Amino acid sequence: MRLYRVVAATLSLMTLAACSDDAPGQPTGTVVTYSCCNEQDIDKQYRAGETFSLHWAVAAQEGTPGSSAPELNARLVGPFDNVAELKQATTGTTASESFAATPLHPSDSLADRPVSSIVIPFDAEPGYYNLIFSEQRGGSKVEGASIVRIMAAG
Repeated sequence: MRLYRVVAATLSLMTLAACSDDAPGQPTGTVVTYSCCNEQDIDKQYRAGETFSLHWAVAAQEGTPGSSAPELNARLVGPFDNVAELKQATTGTTASESFAATPLHPSDSLADRPVSSIVIPFDAEPGYYNLIFSEQRGGSKVEGASIVRIMAAG
């Protein structure tokens, strides 16, 4: 499960590095990128009624800055009985529940440490949830996924 998150986050960063609102050219500055997330955000079990917090990882890399501000989104989709079912479902099956964070619009500064919060309802079904996170700039969207386990309220 940990490898799945690392691959998703790495792919997100690589894809974002290739995207820009401007015409292709030589890097002309620093680009701030956002990816999911602190390991402690997803390496624990949550209970229905708690708040899931996604602490976005912020990094700088050489590139051509775009002209539009980023929008960060996160949502939990599930439940699934096990990880294998969750991974199979990403090919088209929809889950019965979806909980979303309010979209964030960070300042595009390395000092900004955005946190997406998702309130898990008290009546949320226990199981494995697909955490889907994305960064959107202009017409470009970079999306990744990880796995979060939610237990019954207790």
